[in-house]
Amino acid sequence: KKKKMRDIVKGFLAELRRMFPSRNEVVAYLIFFVHRHIHPFIAVLLLRIFYLIFEYEVNKFILNAVTDDIFQYVEKKGMEMQLGVKRNNTQASFMLAALREIRRGDKKRVS
Repeated sequence: KKKKMRDIVKGFLAELRRMFPSRNEVVAYLIFFVHRHIHPFIAVLLLRIFYLIFEYEVNKFILNAVTDDIFQYVEKKGMEMQLGVKRNNTQASFMLAALREIRRGDKKRVS
């Protein structure tokens, strides 16, 4: 009986690892689920609590999510970037501001 329960738990954990290979997928899924299935007023409150508890993981997720967009833009424009290592919360806010500026500039050119 003990062995059977252990096999069930191992199977469940293997399935979770298959669905969510990294922490970023877990963070993305939780944000998506709260955004899609919970009333916006409650969702904002839950996301703020989630951010307070998992600030490091959320900042890391933001960095990973926007880095590809920024690098593709820089590569497309043929520009060069100076890269440096900073604290993740400072870097996350900078990357979001840079991504907003890039998208704003692209929208102005299209219009």
